[in-house]
Amino acid sequence: MPSRRLHTRPPPPPLPLVPVGGGHNGLAAAAYLARSGLDTLVCERRDVIGGAAVSEHPFGPEYTVTSLSYVVSLLSPSLVRDLELADRRAARRRHRATARRSGIRLS
Repeated sequence: MPSRRLHTRPPPPPLPLVPVGGGHNGLAAAAYLARSGLDTLVCERRDVIGGAAVSEHPFGPEYTVTSLSYVVSLLSPSLVRDLELADRRAARRRHRATARRSGIRLS
């Protein structure tokens, strides 16, 4: 009996993983997925990312309203460490201080 050759196709390229929502949970998930080498795409409905951590000015520039910034500040210490958030926060503060001394207004 003749042997049969098994014809196999190469596997399709991996599809990107898509966390839906640019809030703190979606961004954290995307960061972990991307760090592990997976192709990641974040989709957000609004024109600003951050979800509950966003500070907005719905009543004019003199009034700042935060949704749940305090709750988001209670992020897990392991998440803050893994994503180097403390280092990024310190760098952002230094950047803002330098801009203020230079008379540059940041939004």
